[in-house]
Formats: sequence, structure tokens, C-alpha cells
Amino acid sequence: MKDLYVELKEKNGQKCFTLTQHKPAVMYVKDDGVTVLYPTGRELFIPRSLFAQAFHILHQKGILTLEDVHYGITDERGPVTDRLMAVLREVPGIIFTSSPRALYLKKEN
Repeated sequence: MKDLYVELKEKNGQKCFTLTQHKPAVMYVKDDGVTVLYPTGRELFIPRSLFAQAFHILHQKGILTLEDVHYGITDERGPVTDRLMAVLREVPGIIFTSSPRALYLKKEN
């Protein structure tokens, strides 16, 4: 199985989009985490440890729900939940569905 954070680092400087309103932001991926830059100029830093938790759940269950992230990873911080999932949805091998709002790990052949 590929290291999903390595895959994410290859997306450095690219756009990510919110899950429901499809609003863009730019993600800057470093070794310690991801900074999401909003069009307004506001920034949000998401530590790599949160991505590690998300990737762990994805590897275990094959699915990561909005509730998994909101209640189990980001401690009910809505903006972090939304942006974490927006960034994750850009990783190759991860598929997003809007109903239910969830991410799935694509099965390898």
C-alpha cells in the first residue's frame, strides 16, 4: 500500500475544494502538516498527525465518514473537519461521495 502522505505531498500548491459548496482553497503540504490558504487570505494549518489518524481509519475500514473526522479526529472543529476532508479528497486513490459525505480508499487490483 502506498504512503498516502507522500501522495498528498505531490499535490503541494494545488487547489482543494470544500465538500458541499465546492469552494476552492490552495493547499501547501510540508513534512509537519498542510496549510490551507483561503481566497480571502486566511490560513488554516492542519498538523500531519491529524492526517495520520485519518489515513489509519481509511486503511482499517476502507471508509472515512464526516462523523469519523468531526468527532474522532478534529474534536468537533468544523472548519478543520471540512478542510481536512477537502485535502484528503485530492489524494490519488481516495474517492469522495457527497451522499453520504465520506471518503473511500480505492481498491487496488
